[in-house]
Amino acid sequence: MLFSSRAIVIRTVKYAETSIIAKLYTEKFGMQSYMVRGVRKNTKSAAFKPAQLMNLNLLEIVAFHKQTVDLQNIKEIRCQPALHHLHTDFIKTSIGMFMSEVINKCIVTEEPDEALFGFLHQCVIDLDTSTSSVSLFPCWFLIQLSSYLGFEPKGEVNDNEVFDMENGVFRKEVDYIADKIPHPLSALLFDLQHTEAHSLNTTALQRQELLQLLITYFKLHHLNIGEIKSHHILREVLE
Repeated sequence: MLFSSRAIVIRTVKYAETSIIAKLYTEKFGMQSYMVRGVRKNTKSAAFKPAQLMNLNLLEIVAFHKQTVDLQNIKEIRCQPALHHLHTDFIKTSIGMFMSEVINKCIVTEEPDEALFGFLHQCVIDLDTSTSSVSLFPCWFLIQLSSYLGFEPKGEVNDNEVFDMENGVFRKEVDYIADKIPHPLSALLFDLQHTEAHSLNTTALQRQELLQLLITYFKLHHLNIGEIKSHHILREVLE
C-alpha cells in the first residue's frame, strides 16, 4: 500500500550497480530502510538523483509500506524544504555528519514519534539557515535530544555544583560520584538546556570537553550508542 510521509535522510549504502539502500527517519513509520532503484544511473531519465539522498536532506516521500518486510520501496522523492548551506559549509557538513551518526545509533524503533521527528526536522532547518556561530550546536543538540530519549538532565545548577551523569541530576560534589561533569561545565550544560546556543560565549576547550562528556552521558543511558566516531572531526573544525 502506498503512503506519503515526511522523512530525514540518515544513512545511505550503495547496492548493486545502480541502487542505494537509504535509511530514513520518517514521520509516519519511524526508522525505515528503503530500496531506491536506479539512483546511481548516470542518465537524465533516472527517476531519482543522488543529490536527493544527501545526508540529513528533508524529504517528502511516497513509498510502499509493508509491516512484514525490512526493506521498503520508494516511488517518489521530493526535497522539501531544500537545504542551501548544510552541504556546502564545511563546518555545518561536519556537524550534520555527527548528528546523523547519533540519530542512527540512538533511534532504532519503527514506531512513529511525531514530537521527536518534529524536533529533528527543525534542528536540520536551524543548522542549515543559521547565520550565527554553530560551534555549540553539537552540545546543544545532544542535550535537547536527551529529553526526547528519556534521560534529560534534571534540576538546577547552583554554585560549584556538578552534574551527576549516572543519575542525570545536578548536585553538590561528593567523592562517590564517579561519572560527573564538573563545574563550570555543569553550568554551561544547564545554560544550553535553557538558552539558545549561539548566545553563549565559550572557549574551544570548553566545547570539546563538554561534547566528550555528553557523549559519555549518552553511553551511560543508551546502551546501543557505542562509539561515536565523527566527533573527532568536530574537535578539529570547531576549534
